[in-house]
Amino acid sequence: MGRPALPTSPDLRVQKLRDKAKAYYHAHRDERRAYEKGRQADKQEKFRAWVKANPEKARARWSASIKRYRLTESGRRALDNQDLKKRYGLTGSDFEQMNVAQNGLCFICHQAPSGKRKRRLEVDHDHQTGAIRKLLCHGCNAGMGNFKDRPELLLRAAAYLAAHMEPEASQGIYI
Repeated sequence: MGRPALPTSPDLRVQKLRDKAKAYYHAHRDERRAYEKGRQADKQEKFRAWVKANPEKARARWSASIKRYRLTESGRRALDNQDLKKRYGLTGSDFEQMNVAQNGLCFICHQAPSGKRKRRLEVDHDHQTGAIRKLLCHGCNAGMGNFKDRPELLLRAAAYLAAHMEPEASQGIYI
């Protein structure tokens, strides 16, 4: 168990060069940042000019980029959260709390979302006041919209269905 060997002269030279480069890097940090900021501004200006000159290509490039982003799970989640915030003022965690409170089921039909729109439930809201009501599946939400949020139309539709059902199928329906 002797002493560790002293570094040889080539190792010392390499270490000195590294130390010198590190010192230069730290001493000129602000200059480097200013230079990069200027380059970034130039790139942005060139890109804006290209977009003005090529609006169709720019739109196609942006559209393809968004489509690729939507294919990722994180992209879908981010865009969904952005949409919730913009339309209803809900955050992703607010939506998740509502979803957990309803056990992930539609408030009306008590089914989990299915079909093309099985990703998540939809936010039902009052179109006059903007007040959020509950989470519904796409079918129930579309149905509410088709009946223009008018309970009397829904009651008439329920009575119509009950009147035209087979006797054994209509048992347990009270209107």
